[in-house]
Formats: sequence, structure tokens, C-alpha cells
Amino acid sequence: MEELKSQIEWMEEDLRQLKSQLPTKLYRHYRNKKYYVITGKCMIQVNGEWVYGVLYTLKNGDGQLFCRSSEQFFEKFKLEE
Repeated sequence: MEELKSQIEWMEEDLRQLKSQLPTKLYRHYRNKKYYVITGKCMIQVNGEWVYGVLYTLKNGDGQLFCRSSEQFFEKFKLEE
């Protein structure tokens, strides 16, 4: 069991390293026109129901994290290509 746990931790670390090498995708807010970067995912409660959420931060900001439901995030932010 310990060996399996060690292998999973090793694979998770590899995945983190690979993700860090990918180009960062920028999302632009529809109203304030600022650029944001998704930093992770989470679960949040909306009207008493657990839904998937998006953690994001301002590009070149101070690192302050924001959170919105996935649905709301992709309604208000557009991927810059």
C-alpha cells in the first residue's frame, strides 16, 4: 500500500511539473477588460448545492485568489487566443 501511495505521489509531481511547462492561458473579463489566469479548481456552494468552481488570479497581480462557479466564470471571462 505504501508503494502505491509513493507511486501516486510521484505521478502527481510529474503532472505538476508538466503543467508548469505549458503556456499560460489568459482570460479577459468582459467588463473591466483585465487579464486573469486560472490557478486551480474547487467546489463551492451555490444555493445550498455543491458545484465546481474556478480559482483564478489577476495576471501580474499580487496573487490574491478569486473564486466563481465554473458556469459563471466562463460566462464572464473569454479566452484570449
